[in-house]
Amino acid sequence: MKKLKRLIGTKAFYAAVIAIVIPIMMQQGLTSFVGLLDNIMVGRLDADSIAGVAVSNQILFLFITVTIGGLAGPGIFVSQYFGAKDEEHLRQSFRFKIILSLAITAVAMIIFTIFGEQIIRLVFDNEEVSEEIAVGHGLEYLKIIVLSLPLFSISQIIATTLREIGKVKIPLYSGISAVLVNAVLNYILIFGKLGFPALGVKGAAYATLISRAVEMSILLVIMFIKRYSFTKNLFSHFRIDKGLVRSITRKGTPLLLNELFWGLGSTLIMFSFALRGKAVVAALSISSAASNLLFVVFGALGMGIAIFVGKELGANRIEEAKDNANKLLAFAVFVAMILAGLYLLVSPYIPLLYNVDDHIRHLATSFIIVICCCMPIFTFNVGCFFILRSGGKTIYTMIFDSGFQILYSLPLAFILAKYFTLDIIVVYAIVQGSDFLKSFIGYAFVRSGKWATNLTTSHIIA
Repeated sequence: MKKLKRLIGTKAFYAAVIAIVIPIMMQQGLTSFVGLLDNIMVGRLDADSIAGVAVSNQILFLFITVTIGGLAGPGIFVSQYFGAKDEEHLRQSFRFKIILSLAITAVAMIIFTIFGEQIIRLVFDNEEVSEEIAVGHGLEYLKIIVLSLPLFSISQIIATTLREIGKVKIPLYSGISAVLVNAVLNYILIFGKLGFPALGVKGAAYATLISRAVEMSILLVIMFIKRYSFTKNLFSHFRIDKGLVRSITRKGTPLLLNELFWGLGSTLIMFSFALRGKAVVAALSISSAASNLLFVVFGALGMGIAIFVGKELGANRIEEAKDNANKLLAFAVFVAMILAGLYLLVSPYIPLLYNVDDHIRHLATSFIIVICCCMPIFTFNVGCFFILRSGGKTIYTMIFDSGFQILYSLPLAFILAKYFTLDIIVVYAIVQGSDFLKSFIGYAFVRSGKWATNLTTSHIIA
């Protein structure tokens, strides 16, 4: 009973958690909901459009994960310097974010522009007429959406920093504005309403491009109007201490590489499933869009863990940080269990919104059910990831996260999909269920307590 009580916080503790987590959850939830609307609207066209856009989005997903991973390194320092009330080094950490994120964006735009078609064709390689159509849809979507990458990057630089200093409502408001614009423009441009031509998948891409411009503009305006501490003398004294550069690079590189390998692994796992045919790609697109609403929960709770634990570590309250980590981890799993159970009830009805055949609907429903069953384990693992990351133990996170995926989950998916005759639903369940093994690694790292370190005093300013 004593161990159980240590996992339960006070009413004040949960009130503080909810005040941070709910705005993050709402923002990400709205984004995921509009992503689901995008998916449904494109899904009203045909299976070829769904498959083509799904593959392009999976390619873009790699850029998003690398960008977020790159920002996570300096983000650890932003959170801890905020807790230590060290505004100068908080600003320098923000400058590091700007340089790194824009560099990642430039490289991604070059790669996607030059090699986009070749990457899409890696999935659709059977040279069937319908698959050529899917390639065409994917390519026309990708060519437009690439233009939105700098907009996304700048928005993430600002939004992540605001969250790390506890200003979670502003990213929420900008996100609400963006998703409303996206939803309305999707309806107008995909189907040709209000006198506009019906652009199909191009309309979906243009809607996303414009909505990201809206989000970035709102964040930029608010950032400079409010004059937060990290914006003071931002460009007039654009310097970063060499010692801080070394510290962020040392801690941040494993996180960037982790997201690169994890995103690449996720993409290759999806490509492995795609070996079973275009119907599987379409079903995965439907189930992923629907499941993203659930993923919002553990993503927001993970960010909450990073904020709460990072602030305590920066203030050198090590035991409080450990205590918060355990309570937040237990709370996250509890919430995930409840929401996954509720989501199971509606899972058969979501695929009915798409213009696809019964086989694809059955696959999509089955994939959603698998995700719901695995949700508590996914949430536990994400919680472990953010706990380790908040203390700067980025090598641990890399081993635990992308290391497991590349060395175990990816080979498992490829071998089962290509060389075994098991039903794809069984293959999918086995691969997703492998996260149960991963949870033992995460638990061992967290329980050791070695992750709980104060980084604000650990580098030498040069």
